Amino acid sequence: MVLSLGNYEIFERKFGEYNFYYVGDNTFKDFISPNKLGLQTICLIDNGTNIYKQNFNLPQEYLPKKNISSFHD
Repeated sequence: MVLSLGNYEIFERKFGEYNFYYVGDNTFKDFISPNKLGLQTICLIDNGTNIYKQNFNLPQEYLPKKNISSFHD
């Protein structure tokens, strides 16, 4: 898989050294680039309405650092 870091690096250049959080739900693609850049990655666990099935049996670089079941978490 090709990593696309450029979009994330724009935020770092524009806003500097902040603690960025990335929230996503697709374990096959959402967390690879943000993890590589050291962002805090959070997966919104599927409540049955996601388009893509979630798979947590993937290499570590694909996985979020935390999981939540709702935005209220």
